[in-house]
Amino acid sequence: SSHCNKKLIGAKYFINGFLAENESFNYKESLDFISPRDLNGHGTHVATIAGGSYVPNISYKGLAGGTVSGGVPRARIAMYKGCWYRDDLDMTTCSSADILKAMDEAIHDGVDVLSLSLGSEVPLNGETDNRNGISTGAFHAVLKGITVVCAGGNSGPEAHTVTNTAPWIVTVAATTLDRSFTTPMTLGNNKVILGQAMYTGQELGFTSLVYPEKPGNSNGTFSGTCEELSLNSNLTMAGKVVLCFTTSPFSASVSKAASSVKEAGGLGVIIARHPGHTLRPCLDDFPCVAVDYELGTKILLYIRSNGSPVVKIQPS
Repeated sequence: SSHCNKKLIGAKYFINGFLAENESFNYKESLDFISPRDLNGHGTHVATIAGGSYVPNISYKGLAGGTVSGGVPRARIAMYKGCWYRDDLDMTTCSSADILKAMDEAIHDGVDVLSLSLGSEVPLNGETDNRNGISTGAFHAVLKGITVVCAGGNSGPEAHTVTNTAPWIVTVAATTLDRSFTTPMTLGNNKVILGQAMYTGQELGFTSLVYPEKPGNSNGTFSGTCEELSLNSNLTMAGKVVLCFTTSPFSASVSKAASSVKEAGGLGVIIARHPGHTLRPCLDDFPCVAVDYELGTKILLYIRSNGSPVVKIQPS
């Protein structure tokens, strides 16, 4: 209680619709909490984004220092939980009935703004379809003078994927800052490549650099892509920095590549990928640097034209 700040002024949960649609659900064995309590952190972090208070001196291991806050830092928050974890699917699902009931309850409680960080996957129900609980509930709220703000989905920037597009809803998407975490890498020919990483470990001195385009396995599979690094013999990567290419937008492909290199005894990995994809730190502060395809190709040309290619990686 010593850490309470009167930010959260109410919390309710709604589960009857979910139970009606999932008769086999056993709440006694479920990992979820049959209460307003958050299970996986999603509700907590989106509440922080919406109305988190000012918190100074925040950084990631010394990077990106500053003050963090939500969009309306002086707002009070009432939480309404309407989505539930299904152990058999290993995912959270929502019933439109529970969402609609939660929104009606919020309207009754007199909230000023409704913020919903959830939505449907394609195919989407139209805004006037009675199966669209968010759109229906939002319309009721707007009639009462309540602003409704909804997430545009998690599939951007792909076309035709925006959700919650009813004209009475303020639909928002994620954005970013013009900020970079520059990580200098020096090749053996003294050319400096500026990659992106969140690496705060020690400088990695000049180390052998390899691109495993010749498979180190028996089936002859091409293994220069990040997704196939695990197919290589450990001897290919042990004690070296590995270059690989990926077209995957998922951060899991980066962490998997780093894990494969580290488990093989490698000392670092350079990942050539689309520059618009999310930058995340790798495990245990392992040297894991992202570059775009142009820079990745320059590094590859250096490797192919040099008998003993090396690279030095400095902290971000």
